[in-house]
Amino acid sequence: HQATFWHPGILAKLFASTAVAAKIGSEASAVWLVVDQDATDAARIELPATTPEGVRSSAVHTLSSDLRGTILTDATPSLARPRLVPPTAAAIAAFANVAASTRGSLEALANAIAKVGANASQSLQVSMATDTLLAPVLGQEPPTRRLLASELSRTTLFRELCRRMLADPAACTRAYNQAAGEHPDAGLRPLECAGSRVELPLWKLGSAKRGTPRERVLASELEALLSVPDAAAIPTLLPRALLMTALVRLAGACLFIHGLGGEKYDPATERWLALWLTDVPSLKLAPAVIATASLYLKQDGSPPAQTQHARNVDIQRLRRVRYDPLSVHNESLDQAKHAALAEIEAHPRRSPQRRAAYIRLTHIIEQHRTVHTADVLRAEAARHQLLARTSEANIPDIDPALRRDWPFLLYPTEALIDLRDRVYSAIGAPAPYHR
Repeated sequence: HQATFWHPGILAKLFASTAVAAKIGSEASAVWLVVDQDATDAARIELPATTPEGVRSSAVHTLSSDLRGTILTDATPSLARPRLVPPTAAAIAAFANVAASTRGSLEALANAIAKVGANASQSLQVSMATDTLLAPVLGQEPPTRRLLASELSRTTLFRELCRRMLADPAACTRAYNQAAGEHPDAGLRPLECAGSRVELPLWKLGSAKRGTPRERVLASELEALLSVPDAAAIPTLLPRALLMTALVRLAGACLFIHGLGGEKYDPATERWLALWLTDVPSLKLAPAVIATASLYLKQDGSPPAQTQHARNVDIQRLRRVRYDPLSVHNESLDQAKHAALAEIEAHPRRSPQRRAAYIRLTHIIEQHRTVHTADVLRAEAARHQLLARTSEANIPDIDPALRRDWPFLLYPTEALIDLRDRVYSAIGAPAPYHR
């Protein structure tokens, strides 16, 4: 996962990996892959809070960075970001609207960050601080080995796959784009593939120094980039997400554990490799599984009177009054609507029969609006009022008590240990130690 102070759903992946290793025995090791080539920033820490009126809310503490003249951009990967500066006691005390336990969590975070050496990148600093924060849950010695995704670019397998890209860049990119198109839920941007401009599933760091933004790689650049010595502290050439998991599942793992995001994009990895590496009939990837969890914080205070999520539900409900006859309990019109929809689907695209069925559907909707004009007008007025107010400040997306994505360090140690034990029990492995 990216080098941030992630929520317990990500922590469940770590617990699952250590549990699987424990169940297999001494010959197995759990490895945590730090996605340090991603352009993420761990500085933003969201905190549960209450308003002066006692309503549940949230606050944000942004950790400072030791810039020393470095200019950062949104495209700077975490491996090239400078180290974070621990929050001061004064900054922690300034949060008067957070619970004492939250301030204690920030103090623990400050101590964990301060323990990391001065030369660490942000990605390594966050990973090492996470080890310290999880010591009460997993023991003083981290039960996982750490693998930085950027280090994969130093492997012979990475170089071999890059050479295959260089031999026929368009074939690699076309296969990638086809896989991305077949898996739209993955949210993958197609790579450029037009004439001599062929983009590859790689990132580059031009000057390979702190603050350097990552940039896309064209096939015309790859040969020169491969000739750069890889002895530098920061590699010049880096794998993108699909290539990263391909490298690990091809040669670095017997089991790969994803979260909910990986579940969406990794099938595209499998399809891309199958389309691209057609000359490797025995190609096998380590199996991939999913691990996640939902853990909630107990938060004092009353729920917010309004949330953006509730407003969106209301907006969609009011919109359906205009377009969905069922929303006003007109069963005969609703049956006619669904019959027209079924007829549309039954005929070929651009056929006269399909167009006739579509026109019939529009007449049904217009009939609904005519019969229920007063309901439609009231719903439209209420919807426009809600739309006008959705940009109001200080309205949370959901009740903070229902959020599952607070940084894990804010949860009580007992809650994290309970989550650990439940994951170990589900996998059938003994917990690392008793409470």
